[in-house]
Amino acid sequence: MNSAHPKKNTKNLLKSIEMFFLALVVVGVSVSILGYFYKYSHKSKADSDKIAVEFSTNEILLDSQNSSSSSNILLLSPDQPLVGATVLVNYPKDIVDVQVDNSDSCSDIELLFSSNIDEDEGTIIITKIAPDTQEILPQGIICFAKIIFSKTADGSGAVTFADGPLGNRSWEIVGENLQEYAPSYADQSINITVSDSGVTPSPSEIPTYTPSPSPDPSITDAPTASPTPGSTQTSRKVDFSIKLQGVTKIPRNTGDIPVVISFVRDEEIVDTRSTIFKVQPDGSWKGSGQYDNLLSGVDYLLLIKGPKHLQKKICVARPNEAISGHYSCQTGSIRVENGDTNFDMTGIMLLAGDLPVQNGIIDAVDIIYIRNNLGSKDPEVVSRADLNYDEIVDSQDYTIIINALSFKYDELE
Repeated sequence: MNSAHPKKNTKNLLKSIEMFFLALVVVGVSVSILGYFYKYSHKSKADSDKIAVEFSTNEILLDSQNSSSSSNILLLSPDQPLVGATVLVNYPKDIVDVQVDNSDSCSDIELLFSSNIDEDEGTIIITKIAPDTQEILPQGIICFAKIIFSKTADGSGAVTFADGPLGNRSWEIVGENLQEYAPSYADQSINITVSDSGVTPSPSEIPTYTPSPSPDPSITDAPTASPTPGSTQTSRKVDFSIKLQGVTKIPRNTGDIPVVISFVRDEEIVDTRSTIFKVQPDGSWKGSGQYDNLLSGVDYLLLIKGPKHLQKKICVARPNEAISGHYSCQTGSIRVENGDTNFDMTGIMLLAGDLPVQNGIIDAVDIIYIRNNLGSKDPEVVSRADLNYDEIVDSQDYTIIINALSFKYDELE
């Protein structure tokens, strides 16, 4: 019996050693697998990061008086600095020619620029890379490139981002440390209409302008210009009706809003005041004021500025526009007569995006504030950035401000 014990102990020892090495192998394989999944799970997460790519306008009208217009391509990268990108675009080659503007007007990513326009296919490939000398890499709202469209034939068509590849080129958006991002451009397009009988649009870009603060609502009785012979001055009620961008029906938030209205005569503001407007069942807004310093028989123009809106210059009592935001005028012919007067301005849209505290321009502060608060129902955020008055700051508000970015500035007298 005792002679069997050494053999049994030897077998047990060998079995223990075998199990030990097997355990080491299992641990090693497990560590390798975990390392593999750790590495590639992080890579997949990085690869899934997306950068929004957008046009700065969604409609362009070309006619006999405006034979060309432009739109910027924007890269929206609030958190990641970018070093370069390749963007692919389709355009309606049968009705417009295109040119990529490489001036300083849209050059947040500096130089090392190339563009390839294929007139036969109607495609554009644009590549921009920040040189080593660019000390601060752009992030936030990045103006990537400006495309100029010139009319060649009547018709309509759309400019879109191409899925690619185009030839041997594909989309590329690259950040620091060669981090790659995927583009996000769903539903982005520019509708182009070319017609010699069309309504003249305002220029889509204003190259130089120094914004001035919004009219001071506390000023209610500005000096009155000298009376014109044959004119009379008396107290009268004036009613105003307006439409706000993004509000097409009665909104959830039906609270009153302040709108600054200024009467201008001979380039001089004769009356400016904040007037309370109330929403109507059709989504328009109405306000009224009692005026005793306006003359009958005299031509005025109006400046209208909403609480989150660009200021609009209006020259007639009932203005209209074919495309939202494109109404434009120079000389006022608005008259107030004895008795009640009604100015119905619902034929045009007050563009939204100049958020409080207003400075007369839609800028990066306004856009980033909305983008950073998407989904918010916080009362303070909503009061500032809810552009369509549905009591939440969401993608609809973001779309509204991006569309208005083509106009960007207050209109002045």
